[in-house]
Amino acid sequence: MDVRVVPSIRDVAPDAWDAMLGDGGFYQSHAWLTFVEAEGTARTAYVCVWQGDRLLLGLPLYDVRYETVDGYRMERYERQLGVSGRHLFAGARRGSAPITCNVAPVLRRTSGQARSSTSRPLRGSWRPM
Repeated sequence: MDVRVVPSIRDVAPDAWDAMLGDGGFYQSHAWLTFVEAEGTARTAYVCVWQGDRLLLGLPLYDVRYETVDGYRMERYERQLGVSGRHLFAGARRGSAPITCNVAPVLRRTSGQARSSTSRPLRGSWRPM
């Protein structure tokens, strides 16, 4: 297996991404992620796990700069999570609930654990994108 982090969904072939999804839904599709990325409201990265030429796993990551849609504004997440500051979003940013992680404490750590909004541990070494 080969793990690659790419800065844009355009760095992954649409057929490979959508084949990985199966019936995963429109809000994870290559076309939708291309549209969301083009908004320019967040820095993006995509963690991709490949086995040969087959994409096994793809995870969008967003470091949100600002939000144009009221329902996705940072203040909403700050109230829900009880934290303030920058957040890293994993998964689709539109149309479904992403996993969120407060960026400030994560960026201070280079190993150990941080917790996501779902209280699942996020392990490993994290650095700013």
